[in-house]
Amino acid sequence: MKGRILAYLAYLDSLDLSTPDPELAHHILEQIRIAQHERLIHLLVTLTFGICDLMAFAIFFSTEALGALVMALALLVLLVPYIFYYYFIENAVQKMYGYYDAAAGDAFMHDAV
Repeated sequence: MKGRILAYLAYLDSLDLSTPDPELAHHILEQIRIAQHERLIHLLVTLTFGICDLMAFAIFFSTEALGALVMALALLVLLVPYIFYYYFIENAVQKMYGYYDAAAGDAFMHDAV
């Protein structure tokens, strides 16, 4: 999915969005919906891994069971890439919103933030 998003953002970078294009705006909006779904799924996965990691650390600190520490570290190793990927998706969706605003003729939204 990361490759797909990067390719789509590169495609949008190559376009001239100086004039509104409702058809392109609709297409961008559809891609935003796809990316938002991906973002939601990865948010849930990231939160689940984070909660499980915190629970494993809590078990380790309360019982000093070595297995809980191993589990906590293993989950932490998996959690870090999930956080970076979620960060990537979040930024990509924000960029797509900017392209959508430009294609829909809502360039004033860039200055509102």
